[in-house]
Amino acid sequence: MRCDGIIEDVTEPSEWCAPLVLVKKANGDIRPCVDLTRLNTQVKRKTHPMPAVDYLIAQVPPDIFQYVIFTKLDAKSGFWQKKLAEKSRHLTTFITPFGSNSILSTKRSELHLQKGLILRNSRIVIPGPLRDEVLHKLHTGHFGIKKCHRIARETVWWPRITAHIEEMVRKCQVYIQHNVQLQEPLIPSEFPTHAWETVAMDLFYLHGKWYLLIADYYSRYPEFTQLESLTSKSVILKCKEIFARHGIPTIVRSDNGPQFEPISTSDFEIFAREWDLDITSSPKFPQSNGLIEKMVNIIKLAMKKNSDPT
Repeated sequence: MRCDGIIEDVTEPSEWCAPLVLVKKANGDIRPCVDLTRLNTQVKRKTHPMPAVDYLIAQVPPDIFQYVIFTKLDAKSGFWQKKLAEKSRHLTTFITPFGSNSILSTKRSELHLQKGLILRNSRIVIPGPLRDEVLHKLHTGHFGIKKCHRIARETVWWPRITAHIEEMVRKCQVYIQHNVQLQEPLIPSEFPTHAWETVAMDLFYLHGKWYLLIADYYSRYPEFTQLESLTSKSVILKCKEIFARHGIPTIVRSDNGPQFEPISTSDFEIFAREWDLDITSSPKFPQSNGLIEKMVNIIKLAMKKNSDPT
């Protein structure tokens, strides 16, 4: 049809584009069918009332009925006799399932060479032999699917990388073993107005060592450090080091452990008065300090996954 001048290539964007269906006829030929249903609903048609048969007969001269006239119309070739107007051609644009260009041409246009590396936008394109190695590097920390996807989107690319990451994570025994879901969501606390206005702190034990963890309620940023001992003085010393880096908070939430006892004579209570800290706690109910409890689980999980927890 293109060779016969019946159709022509469209090389520019078109406002209208209809689907094409190729139907095999009984004699083996192919009939192209274009679905112009949506176009037909938008066409402005002129009104042409059909005259009644009696009216047409009345308009025929009486002497014509003495002749027998036959008219033959080749209906099967009743198409394509007249070309569409130039301004109407774009309305009948249709798209083929195979296209006129390679399907990879769009992806190819996104690739470029920089310093000997093939990049797709800003991500390195990984060749087939290296993909297994890169997958394992993406999953070095035994992270979940979303976190691995986020790392990959910033660094590397190859076809079907998303499916490959999901398949690898679901087969990771370390991830499956430690992927414990919370049964009930925690009720969020009142959100602070700026960073390090409200912090939570807690102690946790792992691999034979005690750690102090402090988390900011505004940025959700955690910082933990190893303790020399479990005394209040050791905890206070580490708190001062962290506060010196990030600022002195207004509210400190703890689990009312012995190191954070709100007794007026305790070392931590004296430290709180000197530094103007408002200490809040909920004894025997750690769920009230949900942020720090969740951060403890995240930090311990990350340390357990790595072969060198130090």
